[in-house]
Amino acid sequence: MEFLSEMLDRAIPPNVFTYNSIVHGFCNLGQLNEATRLFKEMIGRDVMPDTVTFTILVDGLCKEGMVSETRCVFETMTEKGVEPNIYTYNALMDGYCLQRQMNEAKKVFEIMVRKGCAPDVQSYNILINGFCESRRMDEAKSLLTEMSHKALTPDTVTYSTLMQGLC
Repeated sequence: MEFLSEMLDRAIPPNVFTYNSIVHGFCNLGQLNEATRLFKEMIGRDVMPDTVTFTILVDGLCKEGMVSETRCVFETMTEKGVEPNIYTYNALMDGYCLQRQMNEAKKVFEIMVRKGCAPDVQSYNILINGFCESRRMDEAKSLLTEMSHKALTPDTVTYSTLMQGLC
């Protein structure tokens, strides 16, 4: 924050990259209130958040279990016309999985597909892990089958997660 203050004191306007770096730092430190405050300040200074900004916030909030706050950030993202990408969707799905809200995680997956954002191996791994942790093994195994139909090659994480889920 010291450098941001110095920039502002010297009339050097911070840009989206500057804000993204600082918001990311606050999220990594678990200081979500500061990250959110800076996000609002950014908008107040007419610096338009981009997909990276929103993804950083979604990921940070989800990792702290603040899924309801994440939903607001995600809605703001779409209201501002900023398109989520695979990383945004994966972060949101992971947040729901961490809270054992598997139906919500699956809805995000379906929205992602409907919007033309192709899921990757990590997308499937997130859901498979969530279903395994929720003891919903049939759904986890079904996703493995779906991966092969989509020409996605399961990786070590995929199989390790399924094996742990079966134990």
